[in-house]
Amino acid sequence: MSVSATTRPIRPGEVDGKDYFFRTEDEFQRMQRDGELVESAEFAGNHYGTPRAFVEREIAHGRVVILDIDVQGATQFRATMPGAVMLFLAPPSIATVEKRLRERGTESKEALKQRLARIPDELAHAKFYDYLVINDQLDTAIAAALEIVDSEWRRTSRMNLVGDWCPKEEPTTE
Repeated sequence: MSVSATTRPIRPGEVDGKDYFFRTEDEFQRMQRDGELVESAEFAGNHYGTPRAFVEREIAHGRVVILDIDVQGATQFRATMPGAVMLFLAPPSIATVEKRLRERGTESKEALKQRLARIPDELAHAKFYDYLVINDQLDTAIAAALEIVDSEWRRTSRMNLVGDWCPKEEPTTE
């Protein structure tokens, strides 16, 4: 999982560098200006973005990088990394999202209202993604996402076909 940078205040129990890279507004704007983010978005007066160095380092090491980003960020990321596989994780209903957010208790009333107002527009973006997973049962959604990652990892177009696993001899046609 990538770790995003954000300007939002740290919440109880969160750790800088583990949950997010907590940055001031000035630091975040500098990161944007200097091209240090592969995507960024604003929500409820706070900025969020994915550090480019992390993504590039992980890809260079042959690792799958998973970003948890909104539709604004996903559009930017697709433009920056056209080979990326995009998975849209959707709720079973808007009522379910509202219930989950209220139970989590991390949103102010205004932030909750803003989040709920954005849902129909965000759901309309699902058609621009490669895959859709409905998050109705957590274990089922995780399994579906892992199947997608595994399938994409096994795509021959993503492989170095001269690797050690290839047969040393040419196959015979007998």
